[in-house]
Amino acid sequence: MEQAQMRARCASAILIGVARLANYRFMINMHRLATVIPYTKSEVYGLLWSLTHSDVQILDIYEQVDEGLYTKDAVDVELSRGPSARALIYLATDSVPYTPQSIDANEVADAAEHYGQDYISKVIAAAQQAQLPTLYIEVIETFQN
Repeated sequence: MEQAQMRARCASAILIGVARLANYRFMINMHRLATVIPYTKSEVYGLLWSLTHSDVQILDIYEQVDEGLYTKDAVDVELSRGPSARALIYLATDSVPYTPQSIDANEVADAAEHYGQDYISKVIAAAQQAQLPTLYIEVIETFQN
């Protein structure tokens, strides 16, 4: 998640650093939302935050957990500096990959209206700001239209 967005949503969140999650890959699903899915010999990167219970409740609302858009899971991640850690991740309940042929124009318009036309650009910008590995950012860039 973009750092300013996280700080706006969860003021008490503390940035720990860059984390690597092995055996998962980045994906954009049918709803044009970012998620990760299990995938052997692959890896994803992101930022690890220390959160309060209240922070998690706030994120649950934004990620629409009660509505079934995302679920949560606890996973082991490797930190770029320091020991490994247990992390909470949000997983989209729709793990069907997006392809231009897979959804109709109305669904694309609905997703653009709800999440913003430049959603994937924001994901890329957040990855660049976090200084995630260049090769990983290039993977994310392949999801731009």
